Amino acid sequence: MCKIIGPQFTAYLPVVMPPLLRAAQIKPEVALVDSDDQVEEDEGWEFVPLSDQQKFGVKTAGLEDKNTACQMLVCYARELKEGFAEYTEQVVKIMVPLLKFYFHDLIRSAAAESLPFLLESVKHKGDDYVRDMWNYICPELFKSLQTEMEPDILAVVMESVASCVEVLGVGFIDSLQMEELVEAMKNHLKKNYDKEEERKNARKDEDYDEEVEEGIEEELDQDDYLLGKIADIIHNLFGVYGEDFVQVFDKLTEYFVAMLAPETSRSRTPMGNLCVRRSDRLCSKLGP
Repeated sequence: MCKIIGPQFTAYLPVVMPPLLRAAQIKPEVALVDSDDQVEEDEGWEFVPLSDQQKFGVKTAGLEDKNTACQMLVCYARELKEGFAEYTEQVVKIMVPLLKFYFHDLIRSAAAESLPFLLESVKHKGDDYVRDMWNYICPELFKSLQTEMEPDILAVVMESVASCVEVLGVGFIDSLQMEELVEAMKNHLKKNYDKEEERKNARKDEDYDEEVEEGIEEELDQDDYLLGKIADIIHNLFGVYGEDFVQVFDKLTEYFVAMLAPETSRSRTPMGNLCVRRSDRLCSKLGP
């Protein structure tokens, strides 16, 4: 409805937002039970074993309502922009903690996706307001960038970071935040480098066969996708900060150089190409 009506949908927000905000704040019932306790999953619980003796359970009732509400909040912020500004403070305080909502992947995804739209919604309120909101968002967003384990959700977190950089522009990411962001990207690049070495060794192993190669190819596809998202972050950092980003970029160059090596697998192609494009552009700007 919001996408169809457009800005005129703001007239309905006083009616639709209160129940939506309540649904987005639903807290699931959780339990830690002994492994031999007979609690069936079809009774509305899902369990994950923690050890031989215990399992962790979450009651799924309400989770889909919470997910639907979060997805709708993303839609409203994206489509209504300034028209959603009245609700951004409430929504950002709901969404940021949900970056750690490990009971439901799509809820974490929606939380990450919403953040640049919320920042964009309040840009007309002035730099101080935007800065306060960013300083609230940044610690948990960057922590999620470092700790998110699900590749699909990590990709959304990376997209969110790239979009936040673009929406904010110059003057909002301070030196400590920039250092934390670069360190997080460096860690991902190092993990990729280490995995590349593991893949090389796997191909030399005596147990290497077609099945192993299929697994390697699947992992490469996943890494390709995530490296492309890191490339987007760096692309936007250069786009916003230009020459001022050069010194920061230097902290990542060792990995870019490795990616350009002839024996490097295709998983590093996006980052290697980015390195070449950016280096050429910088050389043309800085001169001989």
